[in-house]
Amino acid sequence: MDLAERSVQTWLGDVRRYRGTSPGICTVSA
Repeated sequence: MDLAERSVQTWLGDVRRYRGTSPGICTVSA
């Protein structure tokens, strides 16, 4: 479960980084 949580944290970090650039990145990644 740690790996999943880590992936989520990294994914969230990427979304934060690309926030504003691709508003649909969350839906695409999810």
